[in-house]
Amino acid sequence: MFHARIQVDVKTVAAETSAYLPIPDITSFVNPATGEDEDDEMIKANFNRIKTDVKQLCARELLRIKQDPALRHLIKEKVEK
Repeated sequence: MFHARIQVDVKTVAAETSAYLPIPDITSFVNPATGEDEDDEMIKANFNRIKTDVKQLCARELLRIKQDPALRHLIKEKVEK
């Protein structure tokens, strides 16, 4: 077991923390023209763009694999009944 006493110099810690600067706001969703917060719209647009990019990437890779004789066996075609 570890038994120790932790000693904290409260005055030094208080002086150090009082010198901290606030973290700057890196991303702002406020439209400068209207002053309105558009975070929901921007997040939805980013989500939809990423979703479209992933769909295109998957389709491109599936086509590439289907056209490669060495990789063709990795894709199983659906059999219709």
